[in-house]
Amino acid sequence: MLGTIGTMDGAPVYLGTGYIAGDTPPPYADLPTTTDPAATPQRVPEVGIVEVVSPTRARILMPLPMLESDLNILLLTR
Repeated sequence: MLGTIGTMDGAPVYLGTGYIAGDTPPPYADLPTTTDPAATPQRVPEVGIVEVVSPTRARILMPLPMLESDLNILLLTR
């Protein structure tokens, strides 16, 4: 996962690129408009809603990811 957290319509969002270890992925903005998850190298867009749940915890909710699941949740702590 490589990406940035910013705001869209006043809400914090994550925009990134999913990729296989060892690859050098392009930034989200440079991904093509269509994606083939079976392509090599495998690079897929990742979009998520960022929720800050405490001063030391947040999560990124990524609904309907391109690969493997219906919802990805990334938990962040410090």
